[in-house]
Parts: sequence; C-alpha cells; structure tokens
Amino acid sequence: MKQPEFEIKGGYKKTNIGCIPEDWDVFQLESIVLDGTQNGIYKSDSDNGLMCELVNMKEIFRDNVITNEIPMRIIRLNDSEKKRFLLFEGDLLFARRSLALEGVGKCSIVGKLNKPTTFESSIIRTSPDPEKVQSKYLFFYLQSEKGKNKMLSFARQVAVSGVTGKDLLKYPVPIPPLPEQKEIAEILSTWDDAIEQNQKLLEQLKLRKKGLMQRLLT
Repeated sequence: MKQPEFEIKGGYKKTNIGCIPEDWDVFQLESIVLDGTQNGIYKSDSDNGLMCELVNMKEIFRDNVITNEIPMRIIRLNDSEKKRFLLFEGDLLFARRSLALEGVGKCSIVGKLNKPTTFESSIIRTSPDPEKVQSKYLFFYLQSEKGKNKMLSFARQVAVSGVTGKDLLKYPVPIPPLPEQKEIAEILSTWDDAIEQNQKLLEQLKLRKKGLMQRLLT
C-alpha cells in the first residue's frame, strides 16, 4: 500500500524549539487549549458502581488512544461530577507522575467513547481549541521524539518524577496552519492504521505457525 507523503513548501526559521517552516508559529499550550488543564477525580473503592468507566494510569501507559474496547473500573458520579469530569473525543490525557522518568507527561488521546468515561486524579486532561489546533496533530507532536524530549525538560524529579498542569500550560508547540495540521494528522493516522493491520496479521501468522508446528512436529 502506497503511503501518502507530506512536502513542506518554503524555507525555515529559527525558534526557541529549533527550526520550523516559515509559515508555522510556536505557541505555549495554554494559548491553544480550552479552559487550561484539569486534574482527574479521586474515587475510593467504596465508590465503585455501574455508572461511569474510569481511565487509570495503566490505561494511559497501555493505550495511545483511549476507548471503551477494554473494560475499565466502574465508578459512581453525581450530576455535578459528570459536568466537570466526563471525557470527550479529542481530549488529551497526560500522566502526572511516573516511576520512570521517560513516562512523565505520557500523552494519550481520547477516541470515540460509547460509555460515559472519566479519568482519575493522577491524570491531567486538556481540551485543544479546534479553531487553533487539531487534537490529532497535537497528539502526534507530543508522541514525536522532539515532543517527548521537550516534555522531559518539564519533569520534576523527586522520589517519583512528575509534571503539573501549570508546567504543561507552558509547553511550547510548533503550530502550522489548520489545513496543514489536518494533512499531517491524516498521513500519520494512515500509518497508524497500517501498523495496526500488520500487527493483527503478525498475530494471525504466529497462531498459524504454532498450529503448523504442532502438526509437523508431533
């Protein structure tokens, strides 16, 4: 399958985060998101219920895209908590802390949800402003080597390394015009889809090989 390519037109300019295309700009995260950042909700074991799925740190470190495909802990939320803490497609979630330095600020994007879903207190949520930045573009930048290295520069290293919402709001992001953001996100999404398809094919081939070995060697 031929993969689409992306060509940057024009020259480059120097910025505080390195060289970027001339028609791109650098913005701190606080200027391209809605309502800043928000820490998640704390719920004790006694708050388990049948109302809302809860994204925990294990989901953040396991999945780049958060959906309801794999069951999560179920908790109760009242109406006020729902207004404040329910997740929506396109939200970005960050790990506030990590035992390993490289896990600090690990980002996942919220995909399509078919159940009410919220997030726990060790996670930070922010909602990109769709008039300024595409969620997928921002997510892919945060997943890039440059994006991850910049995130590590914000890490506070104590017994457990971490990052705060205030730190994240100062995080600089190179922002191209919206049409270019869309094109970049679509190209990288196509590659992600191809990787997922090939991973599924690899698992199928491993199972077939295992069955074939069983038949040939016994």
